[in-house]
Amino acid sequence: MHLLIPSLFCPPASLTDPAQVQAPGLQRLLDRARPLPGVEGYFPQLLQLVGQPLDTPAAPIALLGEGLIPGDGIWMQASPVHLRADLANLLLFADRDLPIQTTEAESLCTAFNAHFGGQGLVLTAPHAQRWYLRLNTMPRLRTWPLEQVVGGSPQPFLPQGADAHHWRALLTETQMLFHGQELNQQRQMQGLPAINGLWLHGAGRLPRPAPCPISALMGEDLLARGVQRWLGLGQGAETAGDGELRLFLALAQARSAAHWLEALQRLEAWLEPHLAWLQADRQRRLRLYDGGGRGLECSPRQGLRLWPRPRPFGHYLRQ
Repeated sequence: MHLLIPSLFCPPASLTDPAQVQAPGLQRLLDRARPLPGVEGYFPQLLQLVGQPLDTPAAPIALLGEGLIPGDGIWMQASPVHLRADLANLLLFADRDLPIQTTEAESLCTAFNAHFGGQGLVLTAPHAQRWYLRLNTMPRLRTWPLEQVVGGSPQPFLPQGADAHHWRALLTETQMLFHGQELNQQRQMQGLPAINGLWLHGAGRLPRPAPCPISALMGEDLLARGVQRWLGLGQGAETAGDGELRLFLALAQARSAAHWLEALQRLEAWLEPHLAWLQADRQRRLRLYDGGGRGLECSPRQGLRLWPRPRPFGHYLRQ
């Protein structure tokens, strides 16, 4: 069994004393684990565990997660964002910091398509906060996922590659287009942040899947649902089972140290049946990945290993 738990070892920077964090169940598990190589990033780690190439584009997988069919089109995630200048930098905000009504999303997509339609671009919003751009040609770009940028400066993460100049210019033109829309004037009068930009990521076509070593995938986020549909995976039973991949995403979604600590306690309870499954058979293996490049393998046999003294869970944080 595989467990993917992003941000397990990376609490928010506002956590003042990581060494004092208590998680007895995790501590017992980790103290008896051996290291495994992992992959940096939640989506690349998910791809690796289901046996797919790490360069699989995120956008068509996300569209599948929306319940749509990407077909053979070229798609890019085009997330609506709020860009705000502070004393030193331009900062980017999105998701929960940028509430958007469906009518606002539709209005901005209409304005974008009228402005850029001659370039073969079509912007669509199946969800008010999740937008997608359809392209005629594959861009030669390196891009970064929104979660890596949100809350900070976008400057180090702007598109790079042979077509970067064109796409950076398009992003700037989009900012000017959105800034002039009446709905943004209304939002500012209501004290809401303007929807004044897009963040582009994950361009490509949906590829033919490779053979998958996983029998079931249990996870409810957009990319997990997309991978389930793409590979034809079931969600597994409530009880733990061999050959399954299960996700716990609450730590990565925590907005503060307090929320992260609350999610850690939920994780302790969530892990109980998985640990019981592991202990029931000495041949079983439980492999845990944090989406940050770290992996660990645990087995009942490793429970026989002796350590000089138990190491607190805080020992593992930010190592």
